[in-house]
Amino acid sequence: MPFIAITKCYITVSNEALQVLSGCVPLDLKIELEIKVAKQIKIIYEGFQNFDCEEMMKPWDTISTGWIYFESSGAGHEIYTDGSKINNQVGASYVHYYNGTETDSCLIRLGNQNTVFMAEVTAISRAIYYSIDKNIRNPKVITDSRSTLMAIESTEEERRIIIEIKKKLKLTKIQLQWIRVHNGTVGNERADTLAKLVASKDQIDIEFVPSKAQVRYGGKALLATK
Repeated sequence: MPFIAITKCYITVSNEALQVLSGCVPLDLKIELEIKVAKQIKIIYEGFQNFDCEEMMKPWDTISTGWIYFESSGAGHEIYTDGSKINNQVGASYVHYYNGTETDSCLIRLGNQNTVFMAEVTAISRAIYYSIDKNIRNPKVITDSRSTLMAIESTEEERRIIIEIKKKLKLTKIQLQWIRVHNGTVGNERADTLAKLVASKDQIDIEFVPSKAQVRYGGKALLATK
């Protein structure tokens, strides 16, 4: 038996003990995990998007994108973005201000299993595409999510949705800015309010399958309950 060969135990040792000693996941739990993975694959084919889908880039094509601290003059185009999770429901939004006056906004309801990070990235992505579609000159895209900006800045980032953001930024004069959470800026508070508002909506606009980290955590939680 392979377990006995691995652990070098006596043949009288129970199969359960051999699994523990060898560090192998019991077959019934392994089957459960494989079923969960198969379900995620099925979900992708049914139209859900994969946030973790990676795009392999050649080293010389690697894009580094910077950002700066929030600098508001109240003039020009400022697009505030935010993501929120409330009562286990997720929403994202962006609000466009021109010379201090709100001119447009967008609300996006994400799936309940999605994370705030996914919502923050989605909001920034939509704001960038909006800026390009509307041919807005020299806009500032502002977020209070530093982790999202660091992911966009990283040269090791391979997730396609973030790579697409980096590509768009490289070809435009869009400037990313980081603002502190709840610092009283009207635009930031407005984006936060809209993200919370759309999170309460029933109809989902976009849904990502669980990320690798979520699936991994779910697998560990499953094993812990057995």
